[in-house]
Amino acid sequence: NPLQHSQQQQNHHHENKSLQERLSRKRRLDVALVGAPNAGKSQLLNVLTQSPVAAVSRKRHTTRSDILGARTMGDTQIVFKDTPGFMRLENAKEERLDRDLIVTAAAEMQDVDYTLLVVDSARTLTENYRQALVQLMVGAINSKGRIEETLEEEDINRGSYEDDKNPNDIDSRPKFAIVLNKVDLVSPKSKLLDIAMDIGTMADVCMEDQFRKQGKDFGFQAKLELSPVVFYVSALKEDGVDDIMEHLLTLATPCTSWAIEPGKTTNLTPLEQVQEIIREKIYRSCHREVPHSVQQVNRLFRKVQKGLVIHQDLVVFTKSHQKLVLGSGGRTLQRIQDSARKDLQKAFGCDVALQLHVKLSKSKQRRETVH
Repeated sequence: NPLQHSQQQQNHHHENKSLQERLSRKRRLDVALVGAPNAGKSQLLNVLTQSPVAAVSRKRHTTRSDILGARTMGDTQIVFKDTPGFMRLENAKEERLDRDLIVTAAAEMQDVDYTLLVVDSARTLTENYRQALVQLMVGAINSKGRIEETLEEEDINRGSYEDDKNPNDIDSRPKFAIVLNKVDLVSPKSKLLDIAMDIGTMADVCMEDQFRKQGKDFGFQAKLELSPVVFYVSALKEDGVDDIMEHLLTLATPCTSWAIEPGKTTNLTPLEQVQEIIREKIYRSCHREVPHSVQQVNRLFRKVQKGLVIHQDLVVFTKSHQKLVLGSGGRTLQRIQDSARKDLQKAFGCDVALQLHVKLSKSKQRRETVH
């Protein structure tokens, strides 16, 4: 029957068209990475984004929060967001599980779709640590979803969700996962199950409490659907991280725009990436107050046949800071230079000749860091 055949062709055409439309639809998930100091967030982030610059990029990209890095796979982009104090929390002293920083981080988790709560599984769960984790869980549970800026429209949209449920509803979707990091340092391995059970119970109590505040019942079904997944990883050994990425990809929702150009892990220019990588090494190698008062001045950034040549001055404003950045016999500066060179070679995929010089500024006035 020609009519039937024509109808079949039409149906096939529509099916193909809708498949193409579905395939061309972009998806996105904005993820906050949170956890106490030294839980290994930077390392985990570098592995997730496959980029050494991701962990320290603090450039403003969106209205409320910073993009640390992104990974684009097929039609989906996973965007990792900073929370204030990401760097400070990572570098804070053990005893300073700074209440304010944790509360600020929890408040800033408002604008993400999902949270990875990174826990150092080799560390004892002290009462302080538990309280910090609970604060971060509460922040994750109450997150509202990403904010999207579109070029076409003046308005700003929250991330769209396919079902009719209100994404702001506490019981509409899972909000966070627990990442037990540094599992290679835990022995015997049976301890990991105890830690997972302990933190899982804390999460359930948190969720029950938040449900009750909204006048809802945290029943068996809700527990089944919304209780956080637990991942066992060693970010340092890049073990178990693929499972996290696969999980995040399944949670992505349709979006109007991606945050970062596909193929890139950051929106930073090459020179900004250089600045950030070197700055991170200064953070890692020097006393906490020093990095804020070091001004980076780029002297040379040149492509040559064999790779890149980079010369940078690290300008300080006091003799004591000059001594701290140089270190005994120039060892601290050498350490900054060597570790920065490694990351720069990884970031740019070529040889890098890096020279850093510490200069004491004669000017009394401290200027802003050049970026």
